[in-house]
Amino acid sequence: MDISQLAIIQAFLRLSLRERLTILIGGTVSLLLLSYFLFIEPWLVNYQQVRQIVIAQQQDLAWMQTAAQQVKTLRAQNPHSAATPTDRKESLLSLVDRSARENALNGVNKRIEPQGENEVRVSFDNIDFNQLIRWLAQLEVQYQVKTQALNVERDTDKIKVRLILSRA
Repeated sequence: MDISQLAIIQAFLRLSLRERLTILIGGTVSLLLLSYFLFIEPWLVNYQQVRQIVIAQQQDLAWMQTAAQQVKTLRAQNPHSAATPTDRKESLLSLVDRSARENALNGVNKRIEPQGENEVRVSFDNIDFNQLIRWLAQLEVQYQVKTQALNVERDTDKIKVRLILSRA
């Protein structure tokens, strides 16, 4: 021990018993409070945040499972029909654009880009899920256009969709 530590111990021992108890109890309480606010409380806050995230993701999963069931139902209701020869001559880009306009998707913010000869990338912002599913089912049944990739983000009562369509 160095001189400063000895001086502190001697000063502590010169105090009365009541003062020493007050310092010991105050130090212990301070140490407990410091430990709580530095370790336990941040852990509890983080735990609550993780629980809320898990609950939100479970709700999203339930919504997606319901949506997947709707897709299966719509696919089961519509038997595949062959595309007419004139539809096969029309480019996939113009077919998708025309079909979107015919299905009242014209007012929806959309972007259609060619992705090679037989694929088209389509993006919708703020579209109704049921409207999208009906349109995709029609594309598949009437024109043999398949969905190759689908990315859906829920946004209140509407969804944002990014998808790749290809002709079978």
